[in-house]
Parts: sequence; C-alpha cells; structure tokens
Amino acid sequence: MATYDLSHPLEAGMQTYPGDPSVEIEPHADFETDGYRVTALSLGSHSGTHVDAPSHTQDDGATLGAFAPDAFRFDAQLADVRLGARAPIGVADLPDATDADLLVLHTGWDDHWGTARSPDHPFLTRAAAEWCVDHGYDVATDALNVDPTPSPSAEPTEPTEPTEPTEPTEPTEPTEPTEPTEPTEPTEPTEPTEPTEPTEPTEPTEPTEPAESTGFAAHDAILGAGRLIYENLTGLARLPSRFEFHGYPLALDGDGAPVRAVASTDD
Repeated sequence: MATYDLSHPLEAGMQTYPGDPSVEIEPHADFETDGYRVTALSLGSHSGTHVDAPSHTQDDGATLGAFAPDAFRFDAQLADVRLGARAPIGVADLPDATDADLLVLHTGWDDHWGTARSPDHPFLTRAAAEWCVDHGYDVATDALNVDPTPSPSAEPTEPTEPTEPTEPTEPTEPTEPTEPTEPTEPTEPTEPTEPTEPTEPTEPTEPTEPAESTGFAAHDAILGAGRLIYENLTGLARLPSRFEFHGYPLALDGDGAPVRAVASTDD
C-alpha cells in the first residue's frame, strides 16, 4: 500500500484566505538558553490544509467535536476539474456519481499556492455543490476555497468586502424663492401615430448555471447539509481515480482546524 501526503506544510507567513489571521511560528525556548526547544504557534482555524465544520458558515451548524474520528476517513473519488482561472465548476464538469463518500476536486491550483494567482482558482457552482450533497459526497479541493475567493480578478457579481458607511452631509441653506415666470402659449396637438404590428413572442431559453457564484453558496449547500469540506490539498496529480483519504483535524472543538491529509492506495 502506498501513502501520499496531501498537506501543505505550516510555515510562518504562509498564504491564508484574505482577512484571516496570519500564521506566526516563533521559537519560545531553545537549547542554548533553556536546554530544550518549544515553538510558539499563532494561526487561524482555517490555515493551510484544513477541514471546515458546518459551524464555519452555519449559525446552528455542528462543530468538529460533534464528529467521531472515523468521520474523517473516506472512500474518495477524484474529479479532474482543471478548467482554468476563475472557471465555474458545474454539474456537467463532475464525473458520474459513484459509491464514494468524498469527492476530491483536482483543479491543479495547488501549483499557484503562495502566489498572486492563488485566489483565482476554479470554484463550485451552487448547483454542483447541491449535486454533491444529493449524491452523498463530502467535498475536498486543492484550491484555497470551494467558493470564489475575492481578488483583483474577481467578476462584478462575486463577493466583495462591505464598504464603510459614508458620513452624513451638512444640510444646505434654503435658497431664496424665485419670481414666478409668465405662462407660455399652449403648443399645437400632434397627429396620432399609426399603431405598430404586434411582435411574435420569442421562445423561452433554457436556464443556465450562473457564470459566477456570490457569497458562500457552495459552503452553504455542503455545510448546511451537515457535511465537511477540505481545502488546500496538494499533490493530487499522483493519485488514481479512487483512493482512501484520511484528514484528521487537531482535537479542537471549533469551526475548523488544520489537518494532515493523507491518501492511501493499493499500488
């Protein structure tokens, strides 16, 4: 049996989701001074390769403590969705449903980890996320987010940071009333126009999936169904279409936690 580490190493200053806490790793004790080593860590619960609990985006969602350890071990199906920058991943882009219980999205965007291109990854549409839930899948991705991440390349329909309210303006002084004007002569009535022929009704078009999702639609669909999301995996190109996935979080009863994600295969 072969095993593959699918985790980014935790490093000081590593990339995080915009606005999340930065990762700080500093020596607290060392051999020269103390005779032993201790490292101080400061990071957010969604740093590096991590798992999202339902409480991440759902007010009444379960925290990680509600899941038994075997809930973080999966029969995984790999989905090749290397579609390009900010491409929506629709239902038609996903492989046929199987008896697996985790769908792992191989976007190829781990190649851009730590670069300015990292936020411009492909993302799940709401319809695709709902399809995953309907077919019994939890979801994992090698990108920063299953939803679109804010970036300078974002489309106008994507989520943006709320703007600060503007200061109220000072009231202006009332203006002096103007002298009434002389009434004008009435104009001659115009001739009525000929009625136009009614146009033929057009055929209704088939609805299409939106090109861009807004907010956290995929998170809401998946986490709202009580399922888990793994983000920031790496090295998926080495894996077969089916494998066993292990993604055990820190023993933190919270909205998410870093994981050591590992795949095992029969090779």
